[in-house]
Amino acid sequence: MTEEPKTLTVDLGDQQNALDELMATGRYASPSEVVQEALQALEREDALIEELMEDKLQGVLDEAPAPADATEPARG
Repeated sequence: MTEEPKTLTVDLGDQQNALDELMATGRYASPSEVVQEALQALEREDALIEELMEDKLQGVLDEAPAPADATEPARG
């Protein structure tokens, strides 16, 4: 089932100039295309950051000393 597109009004503030410049290049046919591509880039960036964080966490876990086995008697 395909969801119908929704209309959204956004105040871009200072970024309106950036959108206007992108539109002026002719690369984008509409402001919607600019926003859609920007959101796709954000999703890719978020996925990359998550992957990097998971890799870093796994590296830390791999380097951490193994926990002491609670079934072994304490030495001392």
